[in-house]
Amino acid sequence: RSTEISLVIRQTMEECILTHLMPRSQ
Repeated sequence: RSTEISLVIRQTMEECILTHLMPRSQ
């Protein structure tokens, strides 16, 4: 079950970084 949490965290971090680098929403 640790892998699932790690995957979610990694995805969230990637999304945050992408949003910070290239804010498309705003």
